[in-house]
This record gives sequence, structure tokens and C-alpha cells, in this order.
Amino acid sequence: MPLRPRITSLLHLLTWARFSLVYGAVVVGAASCRLVPIQVTRVDAVLNYRQVYNMPQLKRLDPDGHREFGARLLGALLGERNFCNIQQGDRLLAVKGIFEQGDEWAVEGMATAVILPSPWSSDEFFIEVNGRYVVHAESDSERLVATADFYVENQSVHGFKDLLGRRSKGGLTWIDLKLREIVVREIATDRPRYVYHSGLVMRLYIKPLDRDGVFIIAPVQHEVGIVSSEDPNSVYSVGCLSFKGPMDGRKLFDVRGRGAWPLRDDYRAILDKAGIRQAVDPFLPHWYGASCGESEPLSGAETPAGKWTSDSDGDTFERLFPVPRCERYTDKQVQPEHHDQCTIDPI
Repeated sequence: MPLRPRITSLLHLLTWARFSLVYGAVVVGAASCRLVPIQVTRVDAVLNYRQVYNMPQLKRLDPDGHREFGARLLGALLGERNFCNIQQGDRLLAVKGIFEQGDEWAVEGMATAVILPSPWSSDEFFIEVNGRYVVHAESDSERLVATADFYVENQSVHGFKDLLGRRSKGGLTWIDLKLREIVVREIATDRPRYVYHSGLVMRLYIKPLDRDGVFIIAPVQHEVGIVSSEDPNSVYSVGCLSFKGPMDGRKLFDVRGRGAWPLRDDYRAILDKAGIRQAVDPFLPHWYGASCGESEPLSGAETPAGKWTSDSDGDTFERLFPVPRCERYTDKQVQPEHHDQCTIDPI
């Protein structure tokens, strides 16, 4: 074959190869720039945890029981109507077990947590958690006090910069999660039980691992508090929570590159058109009582962050959680029903 046709064929081949590479790059580039929904950036985790109620603190504040802290705590946990529908003798036994026999309460639970990106801003997020737990006597795990299902109703922080940027002593940061609970009484189950909606707050300590958005749930004791029915913005610390399982990275969260994803950016317009408005009303509670971090030097929370007031004399607990007023309910609701035996007179 002459040299010139060979050169011409080679040039045609190189031209075609160049065209193919350019065309492929354009196709691949177009495909990689395809916009994706915000759900692709969500982060999920399954959590198992254990909590112990801080009974020694309450017993110290009410050593002789005259202030009825046991009844106040049991009423706040179960709800007044459920508390009052327990026979008085059973109520006294439950309170006596807490404050005289030192019968601690423990909580075992499991939850699924999801960090969701906000459609309003790439730096904002929502935390959705739902789960279930059981409260039982520490000395006997089969002796139940209550069971509950819960979900997150509100949170104290909505921005990643706020969550990861502020640090307490020890390099930790935190978020308060307000939980909505549906509590079921497991004491005196032979008596009628009622649905009780209550509020619980978990202060979750976070340990940032870098500045870009990698963090873990800190391997420390986390705060658990009950919301006062007298003041919904007041939370009293009643226990310390820890997560089960090894700290081997499975509780790692990665939210890096939030602004680098080719995400759709038309959500605000879509939501506005539908009449949906951004509602960012953070839950910023005032905490009272003893912090778990006070007895844990490595927690980074020796001085509780945020609004926190100690309660050395117990007056705050007494104010926030009144003694259940069982006189509001009729004797028929509280006392067992008695049925007279019927006799038939002979004809």
C-alpha cells in the first residue's frame, strides 16, 4: 500500500478518536451535572442506648419523703391520671421502692436517627428520630414501670455551623432534642390505663473530628431531662444516657461537601407556591438540676453549656413538678370496682 493513503487513513483514525473523546467527555460531563434531590445527602444511624435515673440526687433533696418527690417524679413520668388510677397501696410501694429501698430505674431503648438537609438552606438541617424504650427496676429487669414511643418534636440548633462551630470545655458541642412521648403505664396493669403525652429532652454531646463536617456522638454521658407541665421551657435533669456498642466509627456522621453537590435549588419556590413557610423556632430550654458532666472529667461538659441552674435545695423541682392531685378523680376511677352478689328469692 502506498505511503500517502496510509497517512491519510491514520489521520482519519486520529480525527475520529479525537471526536469520540470530546463527545464522550461532553456526554459524561452532562450526566455528572444532572441535578439530584436533597434526599441523597441524608445520613442515617441506628442507636441503642441505656439510661439510669438520678435517684440519689432526688433522695438527697428529700431524705425523709415529706416533700413527696417520689410521687412528683412518678406523676411526671406516668401522667397524673395514670398515677391516680393506681391503688394507693401500689403507689406507696412504688415510691417506697425508689426512696427507701434504693430501687433504681433504668431505661433500655433503641432509636433510628436521620439527619435531613433543609430545603431552605444547604447549611441547615433537621433531625428526625423515632424510637421506643422501657423503664424497669434496676434490680429486676422484668419488673416494668413504663414503656414509651417517641419522636423528635423540635431541636435547639438548625445550622451545621452553629452545631459544629461552638465548643464547650473539652472540645465538645451539643444539641438539645425535644422528644414527644406516648407513655404507657406498666404498674398495676389490672387497672385502666390512659394515653399520656409528655415531653422529654435529650442533650446530645457531639465531638467534631474536623472542620468540614465529620463528627461522632461523643463517648460520654448525655443529659436526659423531663419537661415541666408548669413551664414547657423548663427542663429538669433526671438521668444520664449512654449509647451501647463499641466506639469503632459506626456512629460517625459525614456532612461534608454540602454546597458542592449539584442539588436542585428550586425547593423554596415550590414550597412558597404551595403556601408552606419556613418555620425555624428553635427549642432553647432552661436546664435545672445536676449535670452528668459534673462527675465525668473527660466529658467536656463539667460546666453545662447553655442556660443551666443547679438546684441544691430542691425548691426548683418542687416548683416545676407538683404533687398529683388525685382528688380530681372520682372514687370509681381510683378504687377497684365491687360487684354485689345477686340472690334470687324462692318463689
